[in-house]
Amino acid sequence: MKRKIWSLLLCLVLVCGCFAGCGSKEPNDNKGSSASTTKPEEMVTSQFKTFARKVTDALKDMKASTGAGSSQGTDVKLSMEIGPQLALNYGLGDLQKIALAMTIDSKSSSEMHLTSDLSLNDKSIFGLDMISDKEDVYVNLPAYSPDYAKMSLEDASGMTNTELSKLFSDQADGLPTIDDLIDIWSDFSDDFIDCFEYQEMVKGISIGEGEYAFKGDKYITKASAEDVKPVIEKLVKELKKFPGLQVTTFKGLEELEEITVSYFKNKEGEYAWKLGGQVNGKSMYSVLIFAKKGFQFYAEENEKKDILAYSAKESEKKGKIVLCDRNGDITINYDNYSEDHVDLSMEINDIKLTAKIDKTEDGFKSEFDLDAMGFKASGTVNIENRKIVLSATASYLGMNFGTITLESKSRTFSSYEVPSSSLSSQNWSLGLDQKKMQEDLKNLVEDYPFLAEPLSGLSKLFGK
Repeated sequence: MKRKIWSLLLCLVLVCGCFAGCGSKEPNDNKGSSASTTKPEEMVTSQFKTFARKVTDALKDMKASTGAGSSQGTDVKLSMEIGPQLALNYGLGDLQKIALAMTIDSKSSSEMHLTSDLSLNDKSIFGLDMISDKEDVYVNLPAYSPDYAKMSLEDASGMTNTELSKLFSDQADGLPTIDDLIDIWSDFSDDFIDCFEYQEMVKGISIGEGEYAFKGDKYITKASAEDVKPVIEKLVKELKKFPGLQVTTFKGLEELEEITVSYFKNKEGEYAWKLGGQVNGKSMYSVLIFAKKGFQFYAEENEKKDILAYSAKESEKKGKIVLCDRNGDITINYDNYSEDHVDLSMEINDIKLTAKIDKTEDGFKSEFDLDAMGFKASGTVNIENRKIVLSATASYLGMNFGTITLESKSRTFSSYEVPSSSLSSQNWSLGLDQKKMQEDLKNLVEDYPFLAEPLSGLSKLFGK
């Protein structure tokens, strides 16, 4: 079995099935009509188009909710309320809270404006203003100077231009934007769907085994390798434009002979997809079944099945999802399931995780508990329109570390200008308000004696 061939088949079966509707209740591509009135020759393509449309809508919703784009603004707040035991054991004195606030306006991975402010017990102690373009970085400490220090990206990062270019390409500029993904997906899904031609509909055909078996009408479509290969080659070519994705040529495509997509449904709402065909003389399929018991996803080669994942209902509100693995299955239990709520629990080796998830008007919120070999964490996650808030209290072997809160909010990009004038790092350092800096450092050490040693190096760095 060739891993790359299976990767293709698994991806395609997910395209076919994951977001399609259920049985006779499935929506038709023709708005306002139901699947029960869909012509047999249009059944498979109708479900393809329904899924494709849902993916496009999901990407558009993601862009709207996160503010993602080539230019965007983000406000970040990170704070930690320190547990009394931790403060006592590490000699932190009266330090109760550490907080970092940042604003980031990004044009690209190497062009941005960042401001940050570090505070202890809600008192600001250090502010930074930084602007970068494709060649240089401008840095200032607004409390001590009106000027910016200028240095090259090479000097600031300790990396060569070649290394920097690769870093930016791989990590950010080398990745597609959501608009890119929408365009690529739309082109691929349209072309892929057009490859398939309806063959026939056969009534009363069985699929699956055991509790996942059912009998229904089977709708068959086929696509020739000559039609499918150019579509996938075009997809690979588009994806290779983004180095960060690290897409390579799909060599297994040469062995593909034909693809068959069969769709099964019955009046009880059960349905399934079977996708595959002849690859290098072998019969290879991926099958996704949605039966009354739950779903089952398996790979099949020459009629030998390899189950990859399945779910099992105990009731309409309770059950489990199992991800199959040779090194041990991963089981996710769910309970109190409804359209707006679910309770989840899972255990992997000595790690236990539970979560309660609720759907909200603009997103969802969750409460979670983690227990991992003496380390415990509990908290909440709230995700709503363009905003994420995570709060967690952590402890280890009974010692309370404190509570960490992260808040990230996307907003409209705020334009900025690269400084028209700047100083060398040495001249900028000499021009800092040394008197005010020394006084601030002195007061800080008096308030928090444990900072005396680390701050002595900073004092020497900027001192005359």
